[in-house]
Amino acid sequence: PYSYCTYLGRIQSLHYCVFSTDKFGFRTSFYNNQKFDLKYFNTQISKKKIFVAGNSVPYGVSILNDKSVIHNNINNISEYLGYNLSLRASTMFQDFICLSRCVQDEDAKIIWIAGLNDILSIFLGDYSHPLFPPWFGEQNLSSHKWQRESLNLSFKAKFQLLVDSITQLLKRLSMSNKVIFIWQPLWNLRKSPLSQNETANIEKFLKRYSGKLGKLYNTKDVQSTYLALISYVENYFDSTEYSESISFINSNNILPQNTLSDVTHLNED
Repeated sequence: PYSYCTYLGRIQSLHYCVFSTDKFGFRTSFYNNQKFDLKYFNTQISKKKIFVAGNSVPYGVSILNDKSVIHNNINNISEYLGYNLSLRASTMFQDFICLSRCVQDEDAKIIWIAGLNDILSIFLGDYSHPLFPPWFGEQNLSSHKWQRESLNLSFKAKFQLLVDSITQLLKRLSMSNKVIFIWQPLWNLRKSPLSQNETANIEKFLKRYSGKLGKLYNTKDVQSTYLALISYVENYFDSTEYSESISFINSNNILPQNTLSDVTHLNED
């Protein structure tokens, strides 16, 4: 389902059988029931714009109806024109590269939904350079498998590098655009209790991904590290001059019942 490119790692393949994409590989966009792509979006100078960015959650991997994905809901119910730059299975470093290449309008707002994949990446991957965290899909960037040369850092050191990386990415982005950053959901951190249907879906998901990744979703280490990341990053921006240009929402605190299709993804509603 993926295509590979040197600057992003990987993107959704065009016209993959499950998802509808435009010619750039991004989730199909609609305005007034008409499809449009990034080129059209960038030419609409008179409209207020919102870019949606992030990983599989804002991409809408569990949402088959294109018009139910977050950016198309924005196009349907608000005065804004929204376009979705989400990549699927990406880290914030990859999201930032995509935003840097595609966002041309400094007046456009950015809704960025991410965070958890970066925590998983430091449990699953390793650092070979202090500025570049592990990527999802990096092993497939060439015809020959390759491994990073590990810096052999402690987990505490890797976590601190991740905090530093994310704060710098958010700071650089908020220097040019207004950013609303939403911490993506994790089923065992959500405040509202799980419904019976959600519990069944999550059990199926964890059974399907019964290896290392599936077990990580269930560990207190991932939960506590994710909460620590949220706290560190939000506290940093509370005390800087960038607090006016970036705001944070923890989706785990606001999502009601029957919104999760598995451990992180949202359902059609």
